[in-house]
Parts: sequence; structure tokens; C-alpha cells
Amino acid sequence: MAEDERNNVDVDDEFPNRLRILISTDNHLEWERDEIRRDDSFRTFDEVLTLARQLDVDLVLLGGDLFHDSRPSRSTIVKAIQILSSHCLSDNPIRFQMHVASPDTLVNGEANFLSPNYRIGMPVFTIHGNHDDPCGQGNVSAVDILSSSGLVNYFGKVLLDGSNIGNIRLTPIVLQKGDTSLVLYGMGNIRDERAGRIFKTLGAVEWIHPLGIPEAPRLLVLHQNRVAREAAGRSSILERDLPPHLDLVVWGHEHESRATMEQITETPSIAAAAAAAA
Repeated sequence: MAEDERNNVDVDDEFPNRLRILISTDNHLEWERDEIRRDDSFRTFDEVLTLARQLDVDLVLLGGDLFHDSRPSRSTIVKAIQILSSHCLSDNPIRFQMHVASPDTLVNGEANFLSPNYRIGMPVFTIHGNHDDPCGQGNVSAVDILSSSGLVNYFGKVLLDGSNIGNIRLTPIVLQKGDTSLVLYGMGNIRDERAGRIFKTLGAVEWIHPLGIPEAPRLLVLHQNRVAREAAGRSSILERDLPPHLDLVVWGHEHESRATMEQITETPSIAAAAAAAA
């Protein structure tokens, strides 16, 4: 986006420290087998990123299932690269700082906009979903291709070994813009029943808390069942399973678009939860 185009955006200059994030999820790029709808997902994703530029956001946050298939066709990957490149590559300044609690928080090790090798004007952060989850030799997905290409910042890749319940460790990304801070946790999709058991097992989820910003809001983006699929809710992460230190939860996977904040009643200390779908 040209500088004069950005200046035409109605941005509230009274709040220069406001961190502006556009959230989209379950874009499901592909559908090439359908002659009628084959281009719909790509047009929609392009519209999402166009809107992000028009709103002059600081970053885009994707909630998983960017791709419809864990092994998308070559043309699907090419189209995704073209769309991301057309919107994310520019000389626009990055107006926030980022810190990570662990070097392995980001799959690629470093944010693309911090690398001297890339010209990123609008960063995209993403987790993986159940459609584009890592698999096969090397446990990689199509999202890894975009990450290695420097087009997205892939985080929340939780790897579990063995058949036991297992333990997961969630390390955050800290975003800071002026005196505004946000602690961002991400968890890519885990098989639903296993994820449900992990969150219901005391001590199975280790939350790493960053030092020095105790009052910053904490956001979790995940891609799991929210609604109980059976009476016991074993294959879902129920709202009562979430820790009270979270302030906002963004659910991918649930395709009903519920972009309005909702109070979580079973864990009152969590201010709100939102499910969003593109």
C-alpha cells in the first residue's frame, strides 16, 4: 500500500499506541475439484488481506486451516504465495516490537519482518489447523512452506510423541506498541480427544509467562472443538478447562462466525472469547 493510501485510512490518531489486529480463520484454500467454487476461497482470502490493508492493521492473525488439505496442490500453494506476496511485501514500517519467550516459539526461529532478507510491510501470524496439520516425513505442512518462504510467521506448532496423554508447553509471543503490550499464545490443532484429555489433566499444559509485563492481556488462539461433541466433552476443550490467567480466546475450527465478544461464564476471570471465521 502506498503511503498516501495509508494516510487516507480513518485511523484514530488519538490512540497511537493501539495495537490493531485483524483476525481471520478457516480460509480453506483449494476446492479446485469444484468448477463453480474453485476460486472462491482465494478471492475471499485476497479480500481479507485487502481489508487488512484498508484498515491499516499492524498484523493479521490466522486461526488455522489456511489450506483445505495437508498436501495442497502446487497451484494452490502458488496462488497462496501470490496473494500473500501482493499484500505483505512492501516498505511500510512495522509499528510494533516483538519478543519471544523461547527461540523455538516461531517455527522459522525469527519473525520475517525482523530479517534483513525480507521486505515485510504487513506481518501475518498463523497456527495450523486440522486440515493443514503437519504430517509425513519431517512432520511438515504447507504452512511450513509459507514460513520457510518468509511470508508468514508460523507459531504454536506443538509436537507430541507416543500414545500417552503427553504434556505440552506453550510459550508466548509478546507484542508491544508504545505503552501497549499483548501476550499472544498459540496452539495448532492436536487430535481432538487427545487435546481434550490434556487440558483436563492437571499439570499437562505448561504456560510460560513472560517477565516484566504482569498486567498485559493474554490472548490464546487455538484450533479445536469448542462445543462438546458428546456428553462428557472428551473431544473438546471446554471453556471450564481454560486457565483463569487468559483474557481472550480466539477459536478457529468452529465455522460459525461469532466475531462479537462473549463472556465465558464458567471461567469468569476470562474477559471474553470469540470464534471467528472468514
